[in-house]
Amino acid sequence: MGVCDFSVYTDEQLSEQRFRKKTKKKRWLSNSHYQKVTGQNISVHKLIALNDQHRQDQERVHREIWNLYADLKAYQRNPDPALAPALEARFETIFTQHTSFATLNQTLKRLHRHKQKLLLVLQRPEIVLYTNGSEGDIRGYVKWRKISGGTRSDLGRRCREGFASLKKTCRKLGISFWGYLGDRIEGHHNIPPLPDIIRERATAAGVVP
Repeated sequence: MGVCDFSVYTDEQLSEQRFRKKTKKKRWLSNSHYQKVTGQNISVHKLIALNDQHRQDQERVHREIWNLYADLKAYQRNPDPALAPALEARFETIFTQHTSFATLNQTLKRLHRHKQKLLLVLQRPEIVLYTNGSEGDIRGYVKWRKISGGTRSDLGRRCREGFASLKKTCRKLGISFWGYLGDRIEGHHNIPPLPDIIRERATAAGVVP
């Protein structure tokens, strides 16, 4: 019974981790995500201006982006669908403008192609605007993988991933990892299944439709 409970939970949590990794690209321009979205190109504030006019345009656009980001954070804290069109219009104005700085124009154009992903918070306010949490979630697993030197079988890999997911989720829920394992191994089942706890807390927080 304990193994069955663990297996069901593991699959669900691994799906959640995959969702978190995918939504890293959908989160907006905080210090970490700003680099995630534009790192493969050139971030606005790191462009090398060739003259004073370039620098002025660069500083202005950089300021406009961060002002919009601040307003998106405010929207996330207190969602109001009536404000979404105005925020989307501001995004269009910022990322479709043409300045005297050609490289800046190219960067804005590249960012504009990510519009749907970057403005996902207008549809899903529960999605965080930075990637620190996702990066922290995977860090422990990566260290574990490096230290162990890999696994010898697919079953071993699944076991390692399952326990890593279980440990991280217990920590996030404020539940003792070893206490949870002991509860399941000894067959007490005093601690509810973790998926049930997650759903209960999500419902209480109003993030489940």
